[in-house]
Amino acid sequence: MGHLTATGKQSASRRLAYTRFVRRVLLRFRTLGLTSPGGVLEGMPVDFAIWPEDMPDEPEDAEAGRDLPEAVMRVLCANLDRLEEMSNTETRVATELLIDTGRRPDEIYTLAWDCLESDPDGSPVLVYDNHKAYRLGRRLPICGETAEVIRRQQQRVRDRFPTTEPARLKLLPRP
Repeated sequence: MGHLTATGKQSASRRLAYTRFVRRVLLRFRTLGLTSPGGVLEGMPVDFAIWPEDMPDEPEDAEAGRDLPEAVMRVLCANLDRLEEMSNTETRVATELLIDTGRRPDEIYTLAWDCLESDPDGSPVLVYDNHKAYRLGRRLPICGETAEVIRRQQQRVRDRFPTTEPARLKLLPRP
């Protein structure tokens, strides 16, 4: 389909939405029996339909996902200390993990306390659950600096909840 402008993308999206709507309506006509003898649409040919292969292609997304713009990322990274001052350490840790791993916020905020493991070669690995795709126990290689952020946070959580068994703790507990 090639590169689409915003207007071209909108019209392609509208075409696709309209085609899906017409397809649903035709299917409902048949389901309700409106095309059968005596029905309002009696005599509508069986081959009068919109088949999957007739559907327009999805419009291409020219954007690079939902990433924050590079300029915003630079300002955010340069102001992590200020972010922590304005909120708390957990917010900073969560932000650093979001930046470093590219994971979704719900995947970061539900990390277990023991989310840090090592690969057989000793490299750090983040273990997380991808709830959106129902894929639990995913393993993501991370850099040493990110592993250190996690280790410091684990220690803060243990200091805060010294008598709670680690299996019941989250890396980023709620205040």
